[in-house]
Amino acid sequence: MLKFDSLLVNSIFWFFISSVSLAQQNNPNHNVDTFPKFQSDEAGFITKTGCKIIPSAYYCLSDGRYYFAVGAKKNFLYLDTAEVLSYQNLDLGKDHRFAQKKGVGFGRRLWLGTVLVGGPIMVALGAGGLTYVAVEVADNLPQGGGGIFIGGLALGTTIFFVVLNSAIFNVREHNAYKKAVHYMCL
Repeated sequence: MLKFDSLLVNSIFWFFISSVSLAQQNNPNHNVDTFPKFQSDEAGFITKTGCKIIPSAYYCLSDGRYYFAVGAKKNFLYLDTAEVLSYQNLDLGKDHRFAQKKGVGFGRRLWLGTVLVGGPIMVALGAGGLTYVAVEVADNLPQGGGGIFIGGLALGTTIFFVVLNSAIFNVREHNAYKKAVHYMCL
């Protein structure tokens, strides 16, 4: 029966590990030091082929692909996550998994339509309700409630535009998923 010396086994193991990492470092195809670098304020991807991509808009991560635009925001592109070596200053977010969900585009467009139609109505009702409550609580308002109504309109309009911006971006994410073409580095 053979007894293995643990020092001998560990030495052989670390020798193989170090020789493999040295071989990868000396391979000019995988030398990370020759790849382009980002400046501190740049956001983008570096692919395993050495291509530096600075997107004008990053949309989402879905089903193992990053969706983004370069130049005009209407030209949707994607990169597989396996192609990306590194990224910087991008909030990748969660994986949306659009391929596994049914009716995602319809739901997002329905929400956008609801916000566009119902939002202004809710802003007016909210400002009117705020004014009514203020007039009922304080009987002698010097402005007669006009200032409160305008303040309610301002608050409601701000909330409306935040929700509208989010709804528009959700539709744009799904459009990027449906219409994107694979990014080819030149």
